[in-house]
Amino acid sequence: ERYDLSVFSSLRKTQTQQGMRHGDYLRYSKYCTRRLLRLYKSLKHTHGKGKYEKRELKACDVTEERYFLIPLMCAERVWAQAMEIKKEMENSKKWRGHRKQHMAKKLRKASKWADDFTKLCSARATSRTVLESEAYASFMKGTYLMEVEEKWQAALQQFLQTRALYEKL
Repeated sequence: ERYDLSVFSSLRKTQTQQGMRHGDYLRYSKYCTRRLLRLYKSLKHTHGKGKYEKRELKACDVTEERYFLIPLMCAERVWAQAMEIKKEMENSKKWRGHRKQHMAKKLRKASKWADDFTKLCSARATSRTVLESEAYASFMKGTYLMEVEEKWQAALQQFLQTRALYEKL
């Protein structure tokens, strides 16, 4: 069975309601964390009792569209944390190298979560959701290439791919 999730509209809605309208990345990342906890609990996708046990989300586990929100919210949370670190770097000269490494690590994780989201969608989602997830993943990859590796041409290619996928929709 295929499930449908409107990625772009749901992200826009949550971002505007949770502080992104004002560039408040910290508030948005905290919202994503709370939303993830609610999702884990309501979907009974917990990580062990007491001690944390890593539990992968597989395509066979997906029984409704809310499962797609788990990797999506993880990617959004880590992306918002990276943007908060970037904002701190612009405001302060202190610990600049450490913060840049921290931001790079966060953006790499965001890109990884976006790729996981795309893999999950390609296995169990409708074609429109798959296209939206691919666009989202290429946006995250482009952001990583631009901010961290400073590979401008590769980042531009990713952003152009994102634009082309959204124009298909």
